[in-house]
Amino acid sequence: ENVDQTSATETEDKNIVDSVKRVLNLKIHKPRQSGSRGNQLQHGLDFVVASVSGAALSASKIASRLGISPKAASKGKEDHDDIMIATEESPHKFCGGKVRKERGDAYRSIAAKYINLYAHDAAVTMEDNHAGNPARVELADGTVETHTRRTWCVKGPTNEQYQRFISNDENYYHQFQKEVIAKKGIYYGEGDGKKMPTINYNMFQEELCPCVGAPSAASCVDITRDSTQLALEAMEAYVHENKATLQERLACCICAECLLIRLGSPKTTWLDLFTRRDGNSVNYAMKKCLCPRESFEELTLDDDESDFKMYPWKCAHLECQNCGPQRKLPWNCPVFTDCVDEIECHTWKKEASGAGDQMTLVKDSYSVKEVMTMLKAKLLECIPHESDKTWLNRTRKIDINTFNLFTMLVCTDFAALLDLEPNRTKCAHVNRHAVLQIFYIFTNPRYIVLPTGETKRIVDCDVWHIFGDTADKNTKHDHVFHNASLRYIIQFYIDKGIDIQYVRVWTDNCTAQYKCRYNFYNLSHIPLTFPSIKQAEHCFAQVYSFKGPWDAAGRMVKWYIRKLEQTEKERVNDAFSC
Repeated sequence: ENVDQTSATETEDKNIVDSVKRVLNLKIHKPRQSGSRGNQLQHGLDFVVASVSGAALSASKIASRLGISPKAASKGKEDHDDIMIATEESPHKFCGGKVRKERGDAYRSIAAKYINLYAHDAAVTMEDNHAGNPARVELADGTVETHTRRTWCVKGPTNEQYQRFISNDENYYHQFQKEVIAKKGIYYGEGDGKKMPTINYNMFQEELCPCVGAPSAASCVDITRDSTQLALEAMEAYVHENKATLQERLACCICAECLLIRLGSPKTTWLDLFTRRDGNSVNYAMKKCLCPRESFEELTLDDDESDFKMYPWKCAHLECQNCGPQRKLPWNCPVFTDCVDEIECHTWKKEASGAGDQMTLVKDSYSVKEVMTMLKAKLLECIPHESDKTWLNRTRKIDINTFNLFTMLVCTDFAALLDLEPNRTKCAHVNRHAVLQIFYIFTNPRYIVLPTGETKRIVDCDVWHIFGDTADKNTKHDHVFHNASLRYIIQFYIDKGIDIQYVRVWTDNCTAQYKCRYNFYNLSHIPLTFPSIKQAEHCFAQVYSFKGPWDAAGRMVKWYIRKLEQTEKERVNDAFSC
């Protein structure tokens, strides 16, 4: 009303009225300390009028135009002059609220992109096919996607995941910094930092990656490795809480191993091994117990940035005379091995359930002596297991990256038994079941030249979902089903005209499905059944370590079948309906 009553020219009135309208959406840079909304708005009007009219407009004229006190008008004019000077020095900081929001959204979108890539990296998270329904993820354009649930390969709270994100080998954080640096002056000034705040990481990880979560008791985990990790974590917590007391006990200990350590023995002390750290405790324990890793040229691929390294075979299988947990760790020190202090430790135990015996994570109290005995046994089991896992996973990767034109490479796994439960269950009924096997078939490797001039190797990858009927959940005859399916697939590709001379199959170690005499008998007859095939091989992955896209493909199918039942769009009551 005060603006409408002024005697200014029509042009000046329009400029002032438009500015007053804009100020309603302006985030005031320097509001009054009183916090009164009226004072803040008055301050903002002073600022806008001075901006529109320029310094030539006196404080008294501003007061007259707006109907406010000369003192308030004078203060607004001074604030305007200060902000204009600051804006020239740091234009990225002092801008309108709308512009700041646009720039902030652009900055956050860059951060979100690299956090999303990190959280879905196969080296950082793995597919969890025992975590319930898939996650529904809303993308930036408003569309919704269904993502397979994943779990962190290394457990830990969000702040630890943030530290791993910064130091990740794939340099996601470095790429984020590089992209933001390219827009210097828009997102930050020359002297400002270029770090992604922890709060941004936490927010985007939760909002953009709801499919990624912490491992649960039902998650697919490597029991051998995780049992060792849990024992180490229990001892780390004990040492962290009682470090001063333990240091006093070790200083007074007169056992032979403590005396040798004081004289410079290369043995690792328990305090060093059990010190809490960001990295994985199993990896650190192996580093302290074994000889240094060596380069293996025969396991190095052409596109690797450096030689592939792993622990020497004799060291990893505890045959080396210079290393191993029994030689490198002071197991005879009574400060730890005879200690009766009670601590809490998680362990994996078999418990009966509706689906049979299941491994369940159980928390219980043990004495330090018991945990140390448990840890020793777990280390002796875990170290060869980890070495074999590293070698076999690398071998499978080399197979996929180097198999020739006449080879068909197969990665296959059975999904959990399909329980075909109807949506309406009030009538008497018995659920029917179906077997589902997933095949990933790799054929036809070839090289292409990209527009950039780079040569890249590609292969054809076909995914097969094969359903089979079963009388009940206890009579599946998986090895029969596997061999029938494999022979059908081989015949299919031969009929397509593909020259297959070698077949190599990768599976897990399930005895009922693959690691049995029936399967080996059928494997040996493949070259006899198909004259063009010269050799058939079956390769077994390390226990708990045959993870890949074939792991979760079956769960997506089961989820969709259940969805059809719940919406009553289809009645899926046998394998043929599937």
